[in-house]
Amino acid sequence: MKMQDQIIYVTMFNNFTMNYNNIILGKDQMKSKKLFKLLVYLLYYHQRFISSEELIDILWYEDEVENPIAALKNLIYRLRTLLKQQLNLYDFVITGQGGYLINRQYTIEIDAYLFEKYNLELVSRHQENELYNKFLTLYTGYFLSDIDDYHILSLNAYYHTLYLSRVIDCAKLLKQQKKYTMMEKLAQGALAIDNLNEDLYIILIESLYLQQKYHESIETYRATTDLLYKTMGVQPSSKMRDLYEIIRQESHDEGHINDIQKDLTLENKEGAFFCEYGAFKDIYNMQMRMMDRLGICAHLCLITIKTSFLYTDLESEYIKKIMQKIQNALIHKLRTGDIVSRYSFNQFIVLLPACDFKNANMVMERVLNTVITSAIQKKMIIDISIEEVGLMSLKEA
Repeated sequence: MKMQDQIIYVTMFNNFTMNYNNIILGKDQMKSKKLFKLLVYLLYYHQRFISSEELIDILWYEDEVENPIAALKNLIYRLRTLLKQQLNLYDFVITGQGGYLINRQYTIEIDAYLFEKYNLELVSRHQENELYNKFLTLYTGYFLSDIDDYHILSLNAYYHTLYLSRVIDCAKLLKQQKKYTMMEKLAQGALAIDNLNEDLYIILIESLYLQQKYHESIETYRATTDLLYKTMGVQPSSKMRDLYEIIRQESHDEGHINDIQKDLTLENKEGAFFCEYGAFKDIYNMQMRMMDRLGICAHLCLITIKTSFLYTDLESEYIKKIMQKIQNALIHKLRTGDIVSRYSFNQFIVLLPACDFKNANMVMERVLNTVITSAIQKKMIIDISIEEVGLMSLKEA
């Protein structure tokens, strides 16, 4: 029969802890990756018997061990010793026929198990804010992120995907209930865990927009697109761009033409105009129309950093620095009427109005000459592709 004071509380999200009678054992006290992995595996599957073969496969699947059974017995002995010294647990791990199990006299309460329990309840009670709050509060970070193991990584991905899907569901519910401040806090909490998820930024931007925080929502959009460009090399999705357009259109009150002109005027008129890709597309299409009407030519330039290596963290930092140098050179050395945008992690797109092919080549080489030298020193190549605006569509026709 289980006793009330034999409850062991375990957290596996964010930081691992094992709490027994208010004595806490953490990962830092384990001092052995295999010892830590063994304890975690026994706890997570505490409801069943685990064979020695299964534990050996989990603990030494990449290693060759001369006597794996003896190695496992030694590790079990070390775990029992640790649990006695740290938590006063003397009979926690029991030896069975060909394997091990956790003593059933102890009640194990794991945050991940409770997380799944609440998730199942949300299937039939998906309109309950309190239940969402209990569910989402449990997820304080990635599941056992300190363990680099194929089995744990799959569980890590499973729980994170489950968490994100419920965040999106909860945001929809809060939007229906017009609880926009809570929607904003929900997004901010989720972004503290996963700051590169575009869906979470969409929730945050929309919540700010619905609270009529137009300036803040636009600034958040710009910061987000910049972050996704720099870290992942991706453009904002059509869903995010559509939301941005809605905010832009609805963020202005009726005004006088003089006030509107002041609002439209840039503070800094020097150099090329740098904008996000959605605005660049609008300007490009406007230039296409002007060319047809006025008979002028324009050229589109694509600047790409090419490397002979895969992107490691260090090399990605080199690319970021070169990209920043390119951006500064384009903005400060091109003409006032030229347009620049970041297209991907390693690419810029440039529109040169009223400029022929020869001059476009000369301009780009002059502007990027210094940066090209820096790139070569880092074993990178700056590739410049130039095409007349409208020529590609004529070729396709």
